[in-house]
Amino acid sequence: MASTNQTSPSLHPWDTWEGPALEEPIRASFRGCVYYFHDRRSAWNETFSLKYPGHLAYHLSMIEARRAIEKRRVQGSQWKIEELPALVLEGDVHALVVTEINTRSPLSDFTNLIPDSWTLEAAANLLNSRRKNRTSRFITPKGTLKPQDPPSRRYSSRSVGPKDRYMLSWVGEPLDVDEQPLQLIIARWNRALRELEGKDASSCGPGCKQ
Repeated sequence: MASTNQTSPSLHPWDTWEGPALEEPIRASFRGCVYYFHDRRSAWNETFSLKYPGHLAYHLSMIEARRAIEKRRVQGSQWKIEELPALVLEGDVHALVVTEINTRSPLSDFTNLIPDSWTLEAAANLLNSRRKNRTSRFITPKGTLKPQDPPSRRYSSRSVGPKDRYMLSWVGEPLDVDEQPLQLIIARWNRALRELEGKDASSCGPGCKQ
């Protein structure tokens, strides 16, 4: 149960997951945080373009993201790290992590959706935007990500010296993002999970052991 394309020791892209179908029941839903980086490069007519290395741009901690940038940076390159709010769905062994880029309202396309079955597999199939370069889904061991409250921040840096002599310094600012859609999803899904647990408990007859 391993992926051949890992973004970090504990973060596996859903699209390249090689393990069996994750039919684990969803046990918890909460807000987490994923660290995403990109560089700002010069383009034509004094404009700039943003570049990021696909799934390798996502990390579980600020330290991991900064280490990845140190390996990639060159003289004059400019970098940003964003604390992306993420939906974390925990099963018995694994957790599904869903986040989005290129939008000010992450996961807003999914606020009215409910999975057909309450498993990680069903949730991952449901939370799949058709918009290009937007939604990213990952599998990580349960407990890797902890609940994290808003707000999120963005950190900026520019490479001005040889990387074998100088580490990048970072300046932070608030990340302009609307987290209401994510909070609505978490509230709705947790309410549905509580109702499901209540139905399971009430269906247990005399002498039944949960």
